[in-house]
Amino acid sequence: MRVTPAGLSLCIESGALTLLSSGTLRVDAERLELRGRSGVTIESGGDAALAVAGDLTVRASSQELRATLGDVRLAANDDVKVDGERILLNSEPEGGSRDPAR
Repeated sequence: MRVTPAGLSLCIESGALTLLSSGTLRVDAERLELRGRSGVTIESGGDAALAVAGDLTVRASSQELRATLGDVRLAANDDVKVDGERILLNSEPEGGSRDPAR
């Protein structure tokens, strides 16, 4: 722990670190950055919401969006644009039939 002219600086190095709260755990900062060197998992035992005042960009080498129970709804105030090499709707995956459990 260091006190600098800019404020308190805290660095914790450990093999593992757990923060546990019986109530709300809140992090408030001008900018928040999270990085996992080999992966990131965010899990909720209930509902989850992500709200941003500006644009939201999600980028990955491939992506999957799955509803395990219920609908997937997509709504836009303006046009919905889908761009891909091929747009496949209700199609059989390569090599076999659709798995109803997925």
